[in-house]
Amino acid sequence: MAVLESCPKHNMVAYLEKTDGNTEFHEIISFLTRSSIHYALTVSPVVSTTFVEQFWMSAKSKIINNVRYITAKVAGKPVSISEASIRSDLLFDDADGIDSLPNQAIFDAIQLMGYEGDLTVLTFNKALFSPQWRFLFHTMNHCISSKSTSWDQIPTNIATAVICLTTNQKYNFSKLIFDGMMRHLDAKKKFVMYPRFISVFLDTQLKNVPVPLDHFPINALTSKVFSFMVKKGKHFSGNVTPLFDSMLVQPTEDEGDTLERQSEPQPIPSPPHLSEDQHETQTDPSPRPSPTTHIPDSIPEGSGGNHGGQSSSDRSLSGNEGGMTLQSVYDLCISLCTQVTDQAKEIKHLKAQIKKLKKKAKPVITHHKAWMKSVSMKQRLAGKKSLKKQWMQKESETLNAISRNEHLYQQKRHLVVFNNSQQSSPKLGFDSVNSKFLDRSSRSKRIEEQQKQSKQQLA
Repeated sequence: MAVLESCPKHNMVAYLEKTDGNTEFHEIISFLTRSSIHYALTVSPVVSTTFVEQFWMSAKSKIINNVRYITAKVAGKPVSISEASIRSDLLFDDADGIDSLPNQAIFDAIQLMGYEGDLTVLTFNKALFSPQWRFLFHTMNHCISSKSTSWDQIPTNIATAVICLTTNQKYNFSKLIFDGMMRHLDAKKKFVMYPRFISVFLDTQLKNVPVPLDHFPINALTSKVFSFMVKKGKHFSGNVTPLFDSMLVQPTEDEGDTLERQSEPQPIPSPPHLSEDQHETQTDPSPRPSPTTHIPDSIPEGSGGNHGGQSSSDRSLSGNEGGMTLQSVYDLCISLCTQVTDQAKEIKHLKAQIKKLKKKAKPVITHHKAWMKSVSMKQRLAGKKSLKKQWMQKESETLNAISRNEHLYQQKRHLVVFNNSQQSSPKLGFDSVNSKFLDRSSRSKRIEEQQKQSKQQLA
C-alpha cells in the first residue's frame, strides 16, 4: 500500500490559552472557547497512521437513499461517513445551517472586519487584517479548512464560515468538512486529510478494535502564533479593527467570577523549545481523549447559538459537595491517554533500538563467519604446507643418508681394492702419492722403471 504524504500544518490543534503574553488576543480566545466549534478546534485523539491511510486508500463515494456517504474499509471492517455522522461526532449543532452567502454580503462583512485588500475577488489575504481577526482566520485555515497549501490565502468557504460565526448566523460546518473530503476523493495527488477528524470518526465506529502503535504526529499551534499575528504586513496600515459587539459577551455581576473561571480554555501542552523551521507548529506530545472518552453533558445542548451560556466542564457529577467534576474526569482521561501514549512511544523506541542493533550485528556476524572460514582455510593450508615441508625434509635427510652411505661404500670399496692390489703386486697398481689406481700403460711404464732400477743396482 502506497504511503500518503502528510501535511504538518493541516488540521492542527488550536491554541486557546490565555497568558500574560497574549492579552491583546484574550477577546478572540474567549469567543472561540464559547463557540460551537471549540470541540472541533481542540480535540486531539490518538491517530493511527495505518488506520488513516487505509481509510483514504480505500475511500469511495456512495449514495444510499439520496444521502451521500464516504465508505471505506479499515482493519478489515466497513466504515461510512456522512454529513450527519460528522455533525454527531464533532458535536456541531448545524443541521439547519447555511453554507453560502451572496458575494456582496461577503464583501460588506469583510470590509467591516477591517480588510484593507481588494474587495472584488472572493479570495482574501490574511496579512491585511488586524491581529485579532488575523488570528481567527489563521486558526480556521489551519484547524478546520481542507487546505494543504497557500496558508495566507482565505478561501470563500472559510470567509463565509467566519462571517456566520461572528454574526450569530448558524453555518453548516459539517457540510464544509464533508464537501472537502468528497473533493479529495477525486484529487490526483492525495495527502493525509483531516487526520484528527478521521480518527474521531473511526473511534466511534471501530470499537473494541486494537489500534496500531504507529501513531501519526498531531501538530498544534503554540504561543508562537501570537508573535506572528502582531507583525505588521507589508501592505497593511496597522489600523486595529475591534471585534463585533455580538462576539463580546460581558458577564453579569452575580456570575462574573464564575463565568470568567469557566470560560478559560484547557491548555495545550507544548515543549518550550522549537526549531526555527517549525515556527508556530509543533507535535502535540499528549493526545487528548477520543470522543468515546468524553461525557456528552460536557457540551451544553444548543451551545452553537448561545455564546453566553455557561460551560458545563466544571459541573459536579453528583449533587453532593466534593463530588467528582467533569473537569477532574477530563484531567484523568488526559493523564491515562498520556501514559498509554508514553508507553507506546517507549515500545516503539525499544523496537527501533532492537532493529538497529540487529542491523549493526548482521555485518559483524557475517564478517565473523567469513573470518572463521578464512581461518580454517588458512589452518588447512598451513597444515598441508607443514606436511609437505616435513615430507621434503625427510626426503632430503634420506637422500643425504644415501649419499653418505654411497660415499662410505665407495671409500670402503677403494680400500678393499687397494689392499688386494698391495698383496698381489705392491707398488704396481696403486699410486700412493696421488692416491689413485694406475691404468695399464702407466703400470707397464712403472714396471719398466722398476726393472731399470733393479738392473742398475745389480750392476
